[in-house]
Amino acid sequence: MNEISNRFFLLPQSLVSDALLYGQMVALDTDTKEFSATGPILFDQTPSEGDGGVTWRQTFRAVTSDPAVLDYGGARFHPAFRMSDGTIRVIGTHDSAPMITVTPSNGGRYLVQAAFDAPEALVL
Repeated sequence: MNEISNRFFLLPQSLVSDALLYGQMVALDTDTKEFSATGPILFDQTPSEGDGGVTWRQTFRAVTSDPAVLDYGGARFHPAFRMSDGTIRVIGTHDSAPMITVTPSNGGRYLVQAAFDAPEALVL
């Protein structure tokens, strides 16, 4: 079974391609910062019916001990996480990325969170 690993990225819009959005095996730029979560990455998506049809509320949450993640707080990036088969799943669309929230906590850890209303469910 393909599961979410403990590795994640915060990708700028310029790195998000169709292949990446659809979960195809893609090599990322070597300058792309990869973070390691100190525990499980939590990802959830819930459908919601509205005037415009069904949207999927996607939420991402990870804790890391890497202070470099503070550089991403308060900005729009695409949270992406590596699956156990090596593929990468990306939250967001070509046109829009969620706002990243980074909250420092005790013990030198940083909580990274994002939420996004997507037109389609993310296939894991």
